[in-house]
Amino acid sequence: MSANIYEYGIDPKNGLSRRLVRDAVVVQEETDINSTPSVVIHLRLQTYVTNNDLITVVTDETAGYKVTKGSISYNVDGEPLPKNIINTDGTIDTPINEETNKPFDRNNGYDNVIKLASLNIPFDSVLDSGIKEYYKLV
Repeated sequence: MSANIYEYGIDPKNGLSRRLVRDAVVVQEETDINSTPSVVIHLRLQTYVTNNDLITVVTDETAGYKVTKGSISYNVDGEPLPKNIINTDGTIDTPINEETNKPFDRNNGYDNVIKLASLNIPFDSVLDSGIKEYYKLV
């Protein structure tokens, strides 16, 4: 399986296997006229059948998501993702709200992508982790 293909269970509408195929990623830079840049992940959501190891795509739709600077990041079901703090060594801390004993909502997703891209971590790995987390594949 290619690193750009993510098996995504069974389609609830037609009962076929489905997968996500990473298509493209656009990273906007923060500028004087764009104070809320985004990282936009473009995917294809496909259903398919397999016959003798040959895959035939049945449906192919646009999918994907974006992470905007300063905005709360949600998963595919609309649940807020936990806030992560990326350390300079690449380790991740998840701060906990002492009042609720739950992680804070992630409002630093864009900043995390930019920080991870500046570390010695392959960008494909950063995208892979984000896609799996957004679509609850982890």
